[in-house]
Amino acid sequence: MDARQLRLQMKRQKILNKRPELISADPHFFVCNKCHRLFIQEIKSSPASDPTCCGQKMEQLIPKDSGNGEEEHLPLLTFTGGISKSHAAKVEISSRPHPMDKTHRIEWVYLKTATGSQFKRLRVAQYPLVTFALADEDAYAYCNRDVCINCVFHCKRGFAAYAYCNRHGLWRVQI
Repeated sequence: MDARQLRLQMKRQKILNKRPELISADPHFFVCNKCHRLFIQEIKSSPASDPTCCGQKMEQLIPKDSGNGEEEHLPLLTFTGGISKSHAAKVEISSRPHPMDKTHRIEWVYLKTATGSQFKRLRVAQYPLVTFALADEDAYAYCNRDVCINCVFHCKRGFAAYAYCNRHGLWRVQI
C-alpha cells in the first residue's frame, strides 16, 4: 500500500469514527404552585418569557447534585443492552429503594441525551427504576477524547438523568 492509499484509508477511518455533535440543550423545569402542572423548557430564554399557569409565573425547579445528606434521591444511570451494551439507559433512584407512597415518592424521571430527551412518570408503589431505549446517535458514545482503540461505545458524555421527589425536589446526575 502506497502513502496515498494509506492517507485515504486513515481519512475514511477518521470519518467513520467521528462522533456526532452534542445538540441537546440543558432542560429547565417549571411547576405551577396551584395546579402542579409541569413545563419543561429545553432552551432557556429571558426571564420575561418564563412560563405562566393559573395566572402566575411558574416556579423553576433547580436540580440538586448532592448535599444535605439526601443523596438517596440521586439517580443512578447505567447503560445496558445491545451488542455494545449501550442501547438502553436504566435510571434507578439511589442504591437503596426510595419510598413510593402517596405522600413521598419519585413522580417522574427525565433523561437528557445527546440528541434530545425522554420522560417517564412513575406510579405509586412502583419500584423507582425506569428504562429508556436509545437509538440512532444516542446509542453511541459521546466523549471529548479521540476514539479509543478498544472503544465499545460505553461512555455517554453529555447525558444527564433527573428525578423529581414530591418532598425533596429535583435531583440530577450528569455524565
